Formats: sequence, C-alpha cells, structure tokens
Amino acid sequence: GTSSSKPFRTIKAACDAVPVGGHGTIYLAATPYIYDLDGDIFLRNKTVYIRCEANAATGDRPTIRQKLNADESVAYGFFMQGSEVTFCYCTIETATRSDGSAINTHSLIKRVDHMGIEVGLLFCDIILGATNLVTRSTGTASIWLQIYGSTITRSVPSLGYLLHAASQPAIFGVSNNVLP
Repeated sequence: GTSSSKPFRTIKAACDAVPVGGHGTIYLAATPYIYDLDGDIFLRNKTVYIRCEANAATGDRPTIRQKLNADESVAYGFFMQGSEVTFCYCTIETATRSDGSAINTHSLIKRVDHMGIEVGLLFCDIILGATNLVTRSTGTASIWLQIYGSTITRSVPSLGYLLHAASQPAIFGVSNNVLP
C-alpha cells in the first residue's frame, strides 16, 4: 500500500487504511484485473475514491465484482455510515445466484445507519446482475447516488435495480449515460 510496487492485495485492505474522518484515493491496476469482493467492506465517516485510467492501448478497465457466500444467501459489498465512495473508470458488476434468481435484500452498496451517504459512479461500466447496486435502508438520513458518463447493462433481465429506495427519499442524479 505504500507504492505501486507494493500494493495492497485487496480493495478492503486499501479502504481499511483510510483513517476514520479521512480521505483516500485507491488506484486500481488497469488490466486484466478482476477485484472480487469476497467479504464486506465497512466505510465509516470516510471519503474514498476508487479509480483507474483505462488501458490506453485496449480501453480495458479493471472489474470490481460482487461475490456471494458459499450458499448464495449473502452478497458482499460496501456497508456505509456517513461516508462517500466514488468509482471512476472501472467496471462494477453486481452478483447473481447460479440459478439466476433475485437477491433483492442485498446490494453492492448499503447504508447501515441514520447518517447520509454519497455514492458516485463516473465513466464506469455497470453490469447489473440479480443484486441491486445501491439500497437505501429505512431512516431519515439522505442518500445521494450520482451516475455520470457510464454504460449500464444487465446480465439478468429485470432483476437488479440501480437504486432500491423502497418508500424512503433519495436523491438520484444521472447524466450522459447509456442504458440497456
């Protein structure tokens, strides 16, 4: 984590290194890397930017792929409390069970308290599986989801949502995206 020749092995380790109340930028190696989220990442009062420049020769981007536990009952992801996370120039892929069924109670990014969060996706490729991208839990705090210049596709028809807010208020801003 101290240089490009000594990187953290996981996104979780890099996020954990950002101090509470602090800011950090995590640079992902471009290709052909897939970063599996095979455990939960807790962001509490942190601002984290996860970014990569696409491979100039191929245009390839690293993929952050949400994984499921062994019995496919839990989808791992980011649990956020009073935090901000922004993804830039990467591919984000939400999980799908092996049978293709919905996992509506889980999402890649979850708000777990009564403090607001902000989520940004800038120039990303978003692949929606059977899991939601962002879920807003109950409570009165705000959630901001901003998606700009991204391409959104589905790996499973009509299951995962970009934002699942139930009956709770949320701020959802989108611009210059390509939709399925």
